[in-house]
Amino acid sequence: MKTKHLLTALVLPALFAACTEDAFENSANNGNANLNGQLVELGKDFAVGLTRGGDEATTRTNWHYTSDVKGLYSWLPRFSADGNSACVENIGFAWRGETGDAKVRTNYKFELSGVLAVGETKPETLICDDELAVKNGYLFEKDATGCEVEVNSGVIKLLGFNTSTKKNDKEYTGGIKYDASTGAYTVGSYSLADALNADKLDEGDPYVRNGIFTTENSTVFKGDYIVYFPYDPDFAEIDYLPATTPTIFTQDYANPNKMAHLGGKTFGYGHAQILEGGSMAESFTTENLSSFIDLKITSKKTGVKLSKIILVDEAADAKGFIKEVGLDASKIAADAKGTALYVDGTQEYEPTIVLNITDKESSNTVAYTTLSSTAKEFTVATLPTTVGTLVAYLMDEDGMCLRKQVTTNWTMTPGAVKVFNIEVGTDDKFDQRLAVDTKTLIESISAAGAGSAAATVRTLGNIT
Repeated sequence: MKTKHLLTALVLPALFAACTEDAFENSANNGNANLNGQLVELGKDFAVGLTRGGDEATTRTNWHYTSDVKGLYSWLPRFSADGNSACVENIGFAWRGETGDAKVRTNYKFELSGVLAVGETKPETLICDDELAVKNGYLFEKDATGCEVEVNSGVIKLLGFNTSTKKNDKEYTGGIKYDASTGAYTVGSYSLADALNADKLDEGDPYVRNGIFTTENSTVFKGDYIVYFPYDPDFAEIDYLPATTPTIFTQDYANPNKMAHLGGKTFGYGHAQILEGGSMAESFTTENLSSFIDLKITSKKTGVKLSKIILVDEAADAKGFIKEVGLDASKIAADAKGTALYVDGTQEYEPTIVLNITDKESSNTVAYTTLSSTAKEFTVATLPTTVGTLVAYLMDEDGMCLRKQVTTNWTMTPGAVKVFNIEVGTDDKFDQRLAVDTKTLIESISAAGAGSAAATVRTLGNIT
């Protein structure tokens, strides 16, 4: 499965009063002079266009589920459950230093500011009256704090370039709309499916798979960079780049997008170069590291209410799932892929991956979904590894589990979605009590009757 993106950038000049595209005065140092390297000044902003073609599972941010093609992504902001607020993605630029070894040395944040027009691969920019303008794209309207996007009645304004004012103040009709009752997005007059398909769009329409990123950093180091997402604000040392993933997810089955819960929870990387004068190489690529496990579950039994799925590797020598690992920057720069990037000895493991499930019945949110003969799909993401005996424990609303072996000796493919079919048979019994954390341990013991033989509970995971 191909997982490449095109990532191009254009350096913006420093602040100025008039609206022009000539060369301008540089900005001030951002405090990195204590590291050994040559600093270059970028000006007020440094705009990056991260683009991606094709239909394969790729980068992070907002994931979308389709019945024919799984794992489509967009750079759409992620709305809150009630649709009253939304957040955007950040990416990081980590400088490799003068030696170009396996470690990185800085961590610059870039924030998603908008999307390019269809057919565009890099932003054409200028600054007017101290404001960034993108001539071939659309910027999100920011809220009063300038930290997140402005949401009004479930709509985010997309502001296109106005040739008269030289600013992005021309509103795109319809903007980005989110329906909290269905979880559905529309972009202008387009359905989400059409908005993700460049062939369906007219010239000049926003293409939500092509993001525009900006940074507040005015001075950075010249040289080679590792680009990664999501941005990790806690990474602030000379070290291997940490790739991380959560091991607990919550999927709202009432949301028709069965991958919405993976937004902001998968890891991607690439490499780039910032040159003399703050310019950047014409293009570079990024890759998705995360792998995806998709369980299609049917039931011959009626009334099975599935509240939780617990994945565990039950092989004798199993370590579990990787939740964090250091990546070798020199191998990223050399275009190595997947587990070849891992630095031996830096892996941190978690015994389980847990998917909590919610749904709606009669307009009420419930902590389960009811299975039937029609398959329901449940998806989690993890860093690629090899599992010896992958087992899924299906937990009902009473906290009782059914064990189902999924596969054996499976090596995960970076960026790929692997689908497994599970059937709950007529004679299958939910007769095991499991605990994956302190809360479920206490609940299981209490439900079985503390002090009795029936209170025996098997623990999975690290319970303290």
